[in-house]
Amino acid sequence: MTPYDFKVRVQNVPSGVQIKAWRAGVLIYSATDDGRSGVAANGETQGVHIDRGYYNSVPGWQAAWGRPITTPGGSGFRADNIKFWLKDFLVVP
Repeated sequence: MTPYDFKVRVQNVPSGVQIKAWRAGVLIYSATDDGRSGVAANGETQGVHIDRGYYNSVPGWQAAWGRPITTPGGSGFRADNIKFWLKDFLVVP
């Protein structure tokens, strides 16, 4: 296992949530999550799945759950099948 050190900034922007990552001071990743992106195994986006009601069978489902977290006090991390460590995690208004 090889550890890597990244600086990541996540911020709300008018079109959703912008994510930028730097390694050794060089910007290596930039994307904006508008709640409609993310490609599923069948090639469709999360937004298409929400529009088609794929998640309506989940008890208590709310369409807001499929959108980026932009409300005050909300934050989260997701790592699918990888280990990661956090250092200096800060949430500011």
